[in-house]
Parts: sequence; C-alpha cells; structure tokens
Amino acid sequence: MTWADFVVRGTLLLAAGFAASYAFGRASAALRHFVWTAAFVALLALPVGLGLGPKIAVEAGPMAPAAGATVAEVSAAASPVGAGSGREVRRGTEWAGLLGGLYLAGFLLVAARFVAGAVRTSRMVRLARTAAYAQAAADDVRRTLGMGTAVRALESPGAAVPMTWGTLRPVVLLGEEAGHWPAERLHAVLLHELIHVRRHDLLAQLAAQAACCLYWFHPLVWLAARELRKERERACDDAVLAGGVAAPDYAGHLLDLARVLVERRSLADAPAMAETGDLEERVRAVLDGGRNRRPLSRRLAATVAAVACALVLPVALVTVHAQGGR
Repeated sequence: MTWADFVVRGTLLLAAGFAASYAFGRASAALRHFVWTAAFVALLALPVGLGLGPKIAVEAGPMAPAAGATVAEVSAAASPVGAGSGREVRRGTEWAGLLGGLYLAGFLLVAARFVAGAVRTSRMVRLARTAAYAQAAADDVRRTLGMGTAVRALESPGAAVPMTWGTLRPVVLLGEEAGHWPAERLHAVLLHELIHVRRHDLLAQLAAQAACCLYWFHPLVWLAARELRKERERACDDAVLAGGVAAPDYAGHLLDLARVLVERRSLADAPAMAETGDLEERVRAVLDGGRNRRPLSRRLAATVAAVACALVLPVALVTVHAQGGR
C-alpha cells in the first residue's frame, strides 16, 4: 500500500459519502446518519483491504508512446549509473521517513485528544452519584422504547448538559440542576438520551473518531465527522417528537440547555443533548412540520450496508494499470 493509494482511495470514499448525503437530502436524519456511519466504517476497512485483500489488476488500454520516448529510453540505457542516483535514493528515503514521522505525530496527537475526552468522561461517570429522582422516569422511558438493557441515571456537577456514556453498561449523566427540572423536561431529556443508547450512537462516534485519527490530515474527514454529529442529534430529535413530545416545548428545552452549555463549557467526549454549533438549524428542523422523521428500517439499513460494501471492495482491491503501446 502506497501513500497515494491511501489518500486517493480514502478521498473517493469520503466523496461518495458526501454525494450520498446530498442525494438523501429529503430523507430522514436517521438514514443520513447511517450513511455517514457506513462511510466511516468503510474508511476504517480500507487500509485492511489494501494491505491484506487480493489485488485485481485492470488494464486501462494502450497508450501511444510520447514523442522522443524511444530516444530517452536508449539514452537512459546507455548512460551508466552514477553516484548521483545513490544520493537521490537516499534523499527519497529521508523524505519518506520525514513524512512517516509527521503522520505518526499527527495520529498520536489526535488520538490523545480523543483519549483525553474519554478519560475525562469516564472519570466523571465513576465519581457521579445516583440520580434517584430520575431513575424511575428513566426505567419508564426504557420500557416504552422496548429496551432490555438496564440504564442508570447519574448526577454529576461536571456535566454541563445531559449525555450518555457506555456501551455494555450505559448510563445517562445529568447535571445537578436536573433535580429542579419540571417533569416534562426531565422526560424529554431522558427520552433523547435513551434513544442515543438504543441507536448505539456511541459506537458510531467511536468509528468516526478512529477514522479522524487515521485520516487526520484530510479536511473532508473532519467535515464528515461534523455531519455525522449533526445527523445524530437530528435523528434523536425526530424520535423524541415521534414519542409524543410537542415540538414547541422541545425546542424550548433545547434552547435552555444550550444556554447552560455556553455558560459552562464541557470537555466531555460523549453524545450530548445540546450543542451550540448547529442549534439554530436544529431548532428549525424541530419546528418544521413537513420534515421527514421516519426511523431507519432494518431493510433500508441492510441496503445501505450492501451498497457500502459494493463500493469499498472495488476501491480497495482494484488497481488500474495503463497498457503500454508498442
């Protein structure tokens, strides 16, 4: 696998993700989020396919030799290999080592940022106390959603906004002020966070973060990660509205939580209910009565996954060779 293979083929997959997201612009946010999740999984599978998968060579067709190519080949064959070629080889090796070191430094820096966020959130969860006032409501919402996995409701002074954490033993982390919320807001918040758990959004986020580490130098991967976060929150908003929460009331909850987030900025690295970066568009989407809010069906998810596999396999395995002219 060469550096060019890594960059060019990764760019092709990212471009396909943006094209699919644009094509599904009128579809539900749940579908677009799954498209981006499939794109990130494909990005992670690409190096494995390039390194371990069988290679399929495709001849692109004959190419006419450029003028003077024969003369150049004869001259190159006639001239002896001098000491200059050895210096060029060493210079190329030095540049390759420099680029490899730069890539590794960027990879470790980005990975350290994500690990620091995970450690901070894990520590917050470990030191949190049980939110007894929210546990019964969380259990009611969990049963309504048909979830068999137990979810604990915890309270922490470090949680600027509600968030979820954990895959095998998920928790909902609330701020201290949640104990003074009206029952309607507490229900809407718990519904939103438990939908994150049911959708396994933390696993999708981990895939996106791993891809950002692997392709840290690529601006499209960061734009794609932002799109994944936006569609994730909108998909959960749609599910909350489908669960019976009135759109104006829910928009008010989002605005109040975002106001708290501005006042107390959190560095936690978990799916949180309120994010200020996309708040205006998100509130508009909540209040838009004509928006498609259909959840993702298993059949549609299987179709998207099959299309992603059909795309990543040729991108990873097929190598085009230009057939030389005679």
